[in-house]
Amino acid sequence: MLEIEVSGQFFEEKKYVVEILIGEFLGLPYQLVTKEQQNNFVIKAKTGQLIIEDHFFNTIGENSYLQTKFLPSTISYLSHSVFDANRIPVLYGKPEIRAEEHSLTCKADLFASAFFMLTRWEEYVKPDRDQYQRFPLKAALAYQHSFHQRAVVNEYTALLFRFLKHLDPSLAKQKRIFTITPTHDIDSFWRWRSFTATRKSLAHNFFTQKRMDLGVKNIRSAINTILNFEKDPYLTFDYLDEKASDHEVPAHFYFMTGGKTKYDNNYSISHPDVIRQIAKLHQAGHIIGIHPSFDSYKDADLLRQEKEKL
Repeated sequence: MLEIEVSGQFFEEKKYVVEILIGEFLGLPYQLVTKEQQNNFVIKAKTGQLIIEDHFFNTIGENSYLQTKFLPSTISYLSHSVFDANRIPVLYGKPEIRAEEHSLTCKADLFASAFFMLTRWEEYVKPDRDQYQRFPLKAALAYQHSFHQRAVVNEYTALLFRFLKHLDPSLAKQKRIFTITPTHDIDSFWRWRSFTATRKSLAHNFFTQKRMDLGVKNIRSAINTILNFEKDPYLTFDYLDEKASDHEVPAHFYFMTGGKTKYDNNYSISHPDVIRQIAKLHQAGHIIGIHPSFDSYKDADLLRQEKEKL
């Protein structure tokens, strides 16, 4: 078992990131202990120790790190032929590795860099927002330095394992098994049987897209559906159930129950057809969940009401 020494300062944050990288990603047994005079992350393995220098938590003092001044100021890149590191982005610390007989020292603060990427606290402290009050990709540090399409936390984890394997060749990381979880947001239950949804769709065809041909085609589809000449194109629940059953996995269906904006209320959760469909999915072993309305992220009471309706 690995023994990992850290200081007690920001212990919960350190505990979180160590558990993700060492416990969850690598699946290695470890014990996390606090040493008040310990200024780094020290991992004691079979034949030596790995020191990951703490260039973030150790420098904050008694302050909250949720301030712009603690955002990474520069980005460097770590490369090392022995440990198979190819320009790994370093957000805190220096891109240097020092190897001694029974000790490895990584001056790149991999744990703080991973904590930054995992928790996204950057989005809390930066004021940038788009028209929907979301944090825009272009404001992200990873985008600005062109590593937003790299799984950098996985790269940090792989590098950590190579360090530990160097100190203890007997170590074996867990095999990660991937599963498929199909999820379906039910924004609209029917395409044509809801007057609101039909009006929005046709208005979009005729006025926004200026597609007369598509608008006429959809009017025909709407009329045929209303007259029961054909099935509503959005009623694909049986198909989704069948595909999930073929792969022996439960699907997740997220239903909307209210809201106050033009993006909401395309169907009523209390409609008998909706209730029957939810019951049928539930009986088939699928998971029923809430699809919150557009503004519920900033209104806890509204979200609570929507959940109660479901």
